[in-house]
Amino acid sequence: MTAERKENILIIGDLPRKYLAEWEITSDLALAEDRLKVHVERIGSEELLARHENLAPSELEEARALAERLVEGSSGRSPFPVPMAEVEKAARVCIALENVAAQHGADAVSLDCGPLFASRDASLPCAALALLQDAGIAAGCQIDIDALLTMVLFKRITDLPTFLGGPLASEGRLAVSHCSMPLTMCGPDAGEQPYRLGGHHGSGADPTIRTGLPAGTTVTLARLTRNAEELILTSGKVADSRAEIEGSPCCNTLLVEVPNLPRILSLIKGFQYHLVAACGDHTVRMAELARELAIEVVPPEEQTDAVSAP
Repeated sequence: MTAERKENILIIGDLPRKYLAEWEITSDLALAEDRLKVHVERIGSEELLARHENLAPSELEEARALAERLVEGSSGRSPFPVPMAEVEKAARVCIALENVAAQHGADAVSLDCGPLFASRDASLPCAALALLQDAGIAAGCQIDIDALLTMVLFKRITDLPTFLGGPLASEGRLAVSHCSMPLTMCGPDAGEQPYRLGGHHGSGADPTIRTGLPAGTTVTLARLTRNAEELILTSGKVADSRAEIEGSPCCNTLLVEVPNLPRILSLIKGFQYHLVAACGDHTVRMAELARELAIEVVPPEEQTDAVSAP
């Protein structure tokens, strides 16, 4: 059964106490391991920083090649362009993060972005997290454990990359907004989405990958609540993909038509209470998996009667 998996989850950095308290994020990692059938390992941010600072010459060359590929693949000029030196910084973070994940046998990774932000030689990991997902590893920022565990559940039933984003209402729709959307949201066979490179939150540094999904794409949206007690679950169609919107400076925003917007918004506990989006309608299979794990599904399961898409 899908509930019997034992993924390795790697947490890099300190637990975000402010988020834990204000937005009710799980801090009981042993409980999470038991309920979700995963293994959690924690390491300090200094291990990632040391790996980043000590890349071998061949790894530096790999990073340069990655940076060139990202620039060459960009479909247009961003309103917030970044120089190649900054793209190379982001690529080095990506190589270091991939190496640390491989060293620890991680199937999923979440990290504290602060130490990378504080380092003059590094870059925020937005682009690295997106590319890690394209490589098959669930990856999220800000050590939002519940969002990461939700990404793991999606991987169990879809094996697709997912998009973690802050939720808010915009233009009468559910907006899901963040800076690390994978380029193969609908799977590698569907090809990469068009993208542009731009600076983080309108800056000229810390490159982000600006992409989106075509209007009409069906997505499933979900989030485990603290201690995996409930699974917030719904689906809808993408009305539009935007960059920055009012209420969020992040560069990737999905505007989703959902049938139960007031209900979903009533369950949200702040912008850092991220929802996770996956291409396709997987509400039936996610609800089934939740039941296997003794997790209650909210909203009520009349929202989960559609046939799940591959």
